[in-house]
Amino acid sequence: MINVAKIPQKESSEHYLGAANVIGLVNSEGLLRLRLSAPQAGYEVVARNTVPLNNALEIGDEVLVNGDIFNDMYVIGLLAAIDGQQKKTALNKLEMGDGSYALLDDTSVSPALKIFSKRNELLIEYDPDAGKTRINIDTGNLEFIARNGNIVLDSANSIQLKGQNIEILGQAGVQLGVLDTFGRLSSSFSLSSCATSLSAARLNVTAHLTELQLKETRFFGSKFRGKIEDSQLLVDKLSTVANTISEKAKNVYRSAEELTQLKTGRMRTLVASTFHLKAKNSYIKSQEDFKVNADKIHLG
Repeated sequence: MINVAKIPQKESSEHYLGAANVIGLVNSEGLLRLRLSAPQAGYEVVARNTVPLNNALEIGDEVLVNGDIFNDMYVIGLLAAIDGQQKKTALNKLEMGDGSYALLDDTSVSPALKIFSKRNELLIEYDPDAGKTRINIDTGNLEFIARNGNIVLDSANSIQLKGQNIEILGQAGVQLGVLDTFGRLSSSFSLSSCATSLSAARLNVTAHLTELQLKETRFFGSKFRGKIEDSQLLVDKLSTVANTISEKAKNVYRSAEELTQLKTGRMRTLVASTFHLKAKNSYIKSQEDFKVNADKIHLG
């Protein structure tokens, strides 16, 4: 006994006279499985052959059928017989009501299962020998929607995203991470509604032009080293607190429009060549000793 797709029955009977394709050969009861053409395209029925033929009907042959599609159907003629590769293709082809179809393509060395749209566009291809499944959309959009669940892309190797514009949006946050050999998070970049976090053992930034607009900046670290060809810093107020400051330069030029003040516990100035001090008025005051030592001293 063969299994036949049930047709939703609105009425107790419906007469059909038209073409159909053979999709199943004669069974023990002498019935054929047929798929009707328009306007009942996609309906599958069983029918009895009433026409003697020189050659037995084959899957894919187009026949003329007549009868009640819910009760008794009869094959009353042969419209077209296909042979060779056409029979093989029809045997491996499953058509949908809208014209789309699935095809088992075994013409090559590696058989593949393919799904085509009604415009013969390749939508899905599964190649078991190559271990590859491809979803191809020539026109239109492709959406993955999980209304009440998650979407997981898990690959043992690489996952690539290519497009003219790529957007990653999250209501709670977005996180990118790299796992080490033990499955622990070694480097991460996370975005939340009010914060951005970057964690890595080493950070390299390369850019032709970098602009940072920050309201407040805090830097914490054990060492800071920089090599800059030209630097310019404009600030309203600059405060530096350090245990030890060492500066080395070929030439140093400082200019202050008003006051320059130095407060220190001790002060020592070592000049290799000439010490030159020029001022409109000079005042040197010492609470205790004031010593001047030179081979020659000129006053006035």
